[in-house]
Amino acid sequence: MIISRRRASAVELADEVGGIAADTLSAVRGCAVVFLAVPGPVLPNLLPDLAPHLEPEALVVNMATEVDTGDLAAQFPDLRLVAAKVIGHAREMVQGSPGIVVLDRVTPREEEVLANLLGGLGPVIRDREAKVMLANTAVAEEMVRAEQNLRRRLEDLGLEPDLIRIAIRTTAPGVLRSLSAGDAGPFVQDVIRRLRGG
Repeated sequence: MIISRRRASAVELADEVGGIAADTLSAVRGCAVVFLAVPGPVLPNLLPDLAPHLEPEALVVNMATEVDTGDLAAQFPDLRLVAAKVIGHAREMVQGSPGIVVLDRVTPREEEVLANLLGGLGPVIRDREAKVMLANTAVAEEMVRAEQNLRRRLEDLGLEPDLIRIAIRTTAPGVLRSLSAGDAGPFVQDVIRRLRGG
């Protein structure tokens, strides 16, 4: 069940994942598991409207990276709230790259259910949900630094700003992807050897 106040968005996602689309919160009636894949700031206002429509035993899954599930559980003690958060970038995952799903505040049975439902996104592990924000922040910070350094170096070569954007957009992701996959080509391997002093 995909619910969005923008019905067209719900239909598009439901078609993509093989779900059913709805534009009203009451559509969650009868659902055993409800994934809250919404921006974090929306959650505190959404849950009071959603709660009356939930089954008493429904598993409510917080997927908002920046919202602590423990804090939500304290605000909504009648709901069974757990965390399933993703280390990864949505655009890359849509293109087939796996993310890492981190489960927290789950029982062994809930872990099994969620691992079955979310396994298609990538490895599913049990860990602290705070680690997701820390990991995503670490990657984002390092990539921002790298982009700033690349921009400066390419400016020093005399490339125009439009060309710099193209050079970074087309070269950097491929190099990073090949490094993380361990299949860097000869040019990048030569750069690695030179940087390591070998």
